[in-house]
Amino acid sequence: MSYRKNYNKREIWQRYCERNRELLTNLNLPKWIFIKENNFRDFATFGRISDDESIVFDFELLSKKDFWKLWDFANNYFDMDMILFDKFEAIRLK
Repeated sequence: MSYRKNYNKREIWQRYCERNRELLTNLNLPKWIFIKENNFRDFATFGRISDDESIVFDFELLSKKDFWKLWDFANNYFDMDMILFDKFEAIRLK
């Protein structure tokens, strides 16, 4: 008998985002930040992300209230990995 995962990491991220769709929609962040976990990790680490050369979204554009909602969303998923998100951590400590 072998062990087989029911979901891969990509599917787990997609399901988590789907469960939090209302929150993510209300934050008015570009949807491509949440398409892949790596997109979100880059955004949380560097504070900005672009899906092409003409569209850039910066952390500084979030209100304090929305930042803390996004913080809770990320913390519930990433837990201790949150300390690796440099820009997230810098804004949290302001």
